[in-house]
Amino acid sequence: MPHSSRVHQLRRAARSRASARTEAPASAADVPSPAPASAPTGIPEQQPRWATLERKEARLRRDQLRALAALRRQVARDRQTRDEIITDNTLIRVAVDFLLHHADTLTGDTEEQLLTSAVTSTTQHYSAAQLAAFTALTALQESEDHKQVFALCNFMIKALLQIKNEASARATTA
Repeated sequence: MPHSSRVHQLRRAARSRASARTEAPASAADVPSPAPASAPTGIPEQQPRWATLERKEARLRRDQLRALAALRRQVARDRQTRDEIITDNTLIRVAVDFLLHHADTLTGDTEEQLLTSAVTSTTQHYSAAQLAAFTALTALQESEDHKQVFALCNFMIKALLQIKNEASARATTA
C-alpha cells in the first residue's frame, strides 16, 4: 500500500475513534456489549513502524548529524520505490544492525579503536585499489574545489583501472 494511502487510512481511523469517544450514548441500550473473545473483531489495526520500536537516546557529534542528514537525503533521492519514509532513525537502525552483524570482530577499548576494528573487519576482503576508489568517490562527493575534483577523478580512474587489471589477472589464472 502506498505510504500516502496508509497515512490517510490511519488519520480516518483516528478521527473516527476520537468522534466515537466524544459522542455519549443516548441510553444504556445504545452502549454496545463487548464481543466475546473468540469473535472476530474485524481488520486488526496495523501500527506504523515507529510505534513498534523502543525509544533509545544517543548523542551524536555535529559532523555526524550533518553527514547523516546528507546521507538520508541522498538515499531518499536515489531510491526506486517510495513505500516507506527514510529518516535519520532508519539509517541509525541500519547502522546498528550492521554493527551487530559484525559484533564478533569488534576489538578495542576506546571509540576510535572500536571504529577502526569495525572498518578494518568489514573492508578486509576488498583490495587496496577498491578501497582507494571508494575513498576517492566519497571525497569527490563531498568536495566543492574543482582542482580537487579533477585530481580525485584522475585518482579514481587509476584505481578503477587497477581493479580491472586485478580482475583480468584473476580470470586468467582461474
